Amino acid sequence: MSRKKRRLLSAKSKGRQQLEDASLRRLWFRVCLAGLLSCVAMVWLGEQEVRMDSVQATIPAGTNPNRLAVNTVTNKIYAANVVSNNVTVINGADNTTATVTAGSGPSDIAVNTVTNRIYVANATSNNVTVINGADNTTATVTAGSHPTDIAVNTLTN
Repeated sequence: MSRKKRRLLSAKSKGRQQLEDASLRRLWFRVCLAGLLSCVAMVWLGEQEVRMDSVQATIPAGTNPNRLAVNTVTNKIYAANVVSNNVTVINGADNTTATVTAGSGPSDIAVNTVTNRIYVANATSNNVTVINGADNTTATVTAGSHPTDIAVNTLTN
Protein backbone atom coordinates (compact mmCIF):
# COMPACT_ATOMS: atom_id res chain seq x y z
CA MET A 1 0.00 0.00 0.00
CA SER A 2 1.35 3.38 -0.93
CA ARG A 3 2.20 6.02 1.60
CA LYS A 4 -0.53 8.33 0.27
CA LYS A 5 -3.23 5.65 0.67
CA ARG A 6 -2.05 4.95 4.23
CA ARG A 7 -2.27 8.66 5.08
CA LEU A 8 -5.78 8.88 3.59
CA LEU A 9 -6.93 5.81 5.53
CA SER A 10 -5.38 7.20 8.69
CA ALA A 11 -7.15 10.55 8.16
CA LYS A 12 -10.47 8.74 7.57
CA SER A 13 -9.99 6.71 10.75
CA LYS A 14 -9.24 9.85 12.73
CA GLY A 15 -12.29 11.55 11.23
CA ARG A 16 -14.49 8.59 12.14
CA GLN A 17 -13.05 8.52 15.65
CA GLN A 18 -13.70 12.24 16.08
CA LEU A 19 -17.25 11.77 14.78
CA GLU A 20 -17.82 8.87 17.19
CA ASP A 21 -16.37 10.93 20.06
CA ALA A 22 -18.69 13.83 19.21
CA SER A 23 -21.67 11.46 19.06
CA LEU A 24 -20.74 10.01 22.44
CA ARG A 25 -20.39 13.52 23.91
CA ARG A 26 -23.84 14.47 22.56
CA LEU A 27 -25.33 11.26 23.95
CA TRP A 28 -23.67 11.83 27.34
CA PHE A 29 -25.01 15.41 27.37
CA ARG A 30 -28.54 14.15 26.64
CA VAL A 31 -28.33 11.53 29.40
CA CYS A 32 -27.05 14.11 31.88
CA LEU A 33 -29.73 16.62 30.85
CA ALA A 34 -32.47 13.99 31.21
CA GLY A 35 -31.14 13.06 34.65
CA LEU A 36 -31.04 16.70 35.71
CA LEU A 37 -34.60 17.33 34.50
CA SER A 38 -35.78 14.22 36.34
CA CYS A 39 -34.19 15.47 39.55
CA VAL A 40 -35.78 18.90 39.11
CA ALA A 41 -39.18 17.28 38.51
CA MET A 42 -38.80 15.06 41.59
CA VAL A 43 -37.86 18.04 43.76
CA TRP A 44 -40.81 20.04 42.41
CA LEU A 45 -43.21 17.13 42.94
CA GLY A 46 -41.77 16.59 46.40
CA GLU A 47 -42.52 20.22 47.22
CA GLN A 48 -46.06 19.76 45.94
CA GLU A 49 -46.53 16.73 48.18
CA VAL A 50 -45.34 18.69 51.20
CA ARG A 51 -47.83 21.45 50.48
CA MET A 52 -50.69 19.01 49.81
CA ASP A 53 -50.26 16.76 52.84
CA SER A 54 -53.79 17.25 54.16
CA VAL A 55 -57.30 16.95 52.75
CA GLN A 56 -58.26 20.22 51.12
CA ALA A 57 -61.90 19.33 50.35
CA THR A 58 -64.14 16.30 49.93
CA ILE A 59 -66.27 16.58 46.80
CA PRO A 60 -69.13 14.17 46.11
CA ALA A 61 -69.14 12.40 42.76
CA GLY A 62 -71.23 9.69 41.13
CA THR A 63 -71.07 5.99 41.93
CA ASN A 64 -67.63 4.42 41.56
CA PRO A 65 -65.57 7.24 40.05
CA ASN A 66 -62.72 5.34 38.43
CA ARG A 67 -60.94 7.77 36.07
CA LEU A 68 -60.04 11.45 36.31
CA ALA A 69 -59.00 14.01 33.72
CA VAL A 70 -58.05 17.66 34.23
CA ASN A 71 -58.43 20.61 31.91
CA THR A 72 -55.64 22.89 33.11
CA VAL A 73 -56.89 25.75 30.93
CA THR A 74 -60.42 25.90 32.40
CA ASN A 75 -59.52 24.52 35.86
CA LYS A 76 -62.12 21.76 35.59
CA ILE A 77 -61.76 18.18 36.79
CA TYR A 78 -63.74 15.38 35.17
CA ALA A 79 -64.52 12.12 36.99
CA ALA A 80 -65.92 9.18 35.00
CA ASN A 81 -68.41 7.34 37.23
CA VAL A 82 -68.60 3.78 35.93
CA VAL A 83 -71.66 2.56 37.86
CA SER A 84 -73.85 5.68 37.69
CA ASN A 85 -73.06 6.13 33.95
CA ASN A 86 -72.20 9.80 34.19
CA VAL A 87 -69.35 12.27 34.55
CA THR A 88 -68.93 14.60 37.50
CA VAL A 89 -67.56 17.99 36.45
CA ILE A 90 -65.75 19.76 39.29
CA ASN A 91 -64.94 23.44 39.07
CA GLY A 92 -61.45 23.67 40.56
CA ALA A 93 -61.91 27.32 41.54
CA ASP A 94 -64.81 26.81 43.94
CA ASN A 95 -65.35 22.99 44.07
CA THR A 96 -68.90 23.20 42.72
CA THR A 97 -70.06 20.23 40.66
CA ALA A 98 -72.26 19.41 37.71
CA THR A 99 -73.31 15.99 36.43
CA VAL A 100 -73.24 15.08 32.74
CA THR A 101 -74.90 11.90 31.45
CA ALA A 102 -72.56 9.52 29.64
CA GLY A 103 -73.04 6.17 27.97
CA SER A 104 -73.11 2.89 29.85
CA GLY A 105 -69.96 1.92 31.76
CA PRO A 106 -67.70 4.96 31.28
CA SER A 107 -64.25 3.40 31.62
CA ASP A 108 -61.81 6.16 30.64
CA ILE A 109 -61.77 9.89 30.02
CA ALA A 110 -59.49 12.33 28.16
CA VAL A 111 -59.46 16.11 27.76
CA ASN A 112 -58.47 18.17 24.75
CA THR A 113 -57.42 21.49 26.30
CA VAL A 114 -57.22 23.16 22.88
CA THR A 115 -60.83 22.47 21.82
CA ASN A 116 -62.27 22.16 25.36
CA ARG A 117 -63.77 18.79 24.46
CA ILE A 118 -63.88 15.86 26.85
CA TYR A 119 -63.97 12.29 25.51
CA VAL A 120 -65.46 9.44 27.55
CA ALA A 121 -65.01 5.81 26.46
CA ASN A 122 -68.18 3.90 27.37
CA ALA A 123 -67.24 0.22 27.55
CA THR A 124 -70.71 -1.27 27.95
CA SER A 125 -72.60 0.83 25.38
CA ASN A 126 -69.76 0.63 22.80
CA ASN A 127 -69.57 4.36 22.17
CA VAL A 128 -67.79 7.57 23.10
CA THR A 129 -69.50 10.51 24.74
CA VAL A 130 -68.08 13.87 23.64
CA ILE A 131 -68.69 16.65 26.15
CA ASN A 132 -68.46 20.31 25.17
CA GLY A 133 -66.56 21.78 28.11
CA ALA A 134 -68.09 25.24 27.62
CA ASP A 135 -71.70 24.22 28.30
CA ASN A 136 -71.59 20.46 29.14
CA THR A 137 -73.70 19.48 26.13
CA THR A 138 -72.97 16.03 24.73
CA ALA A 139 -72.76 14.12 21.50
CA THR A 140 -72.37 10.37 21.07
CA VAL A 141 -70.03 8.66 18.61
CA THR A 142 -70.26 4.93 17.87
CA ALA A 143 -67.10 2.99 18.71
CA GLY A 144 -65.90 -0.57 18.37
CA SER A 145 -66.63 -3.33 20.83
CA HIS A 146 -65.93 -2.55 24.49
CA PRO A 147 -63.80 0.64 24.31
CA THR A 148 -61.89 0.84 27.59
CA ASP A 149 -59.15 3.41 26.89
CA ILE A 150 -59.07 6.77 25.18
CA ALA A 151 -56.47 9.40 24.30
CA VAL A 152 -56.46 12.80 22.60
CA ASN A 153 -54.06 14.26 20.07
CA THR A 154 -54.32 18.03 20.56
CA LEU A 155 -52.50 18.70 17.27
CA THR A 156 -54.94 16.89 14.99
CA ASN A 157 -58.22 16.99 16.89
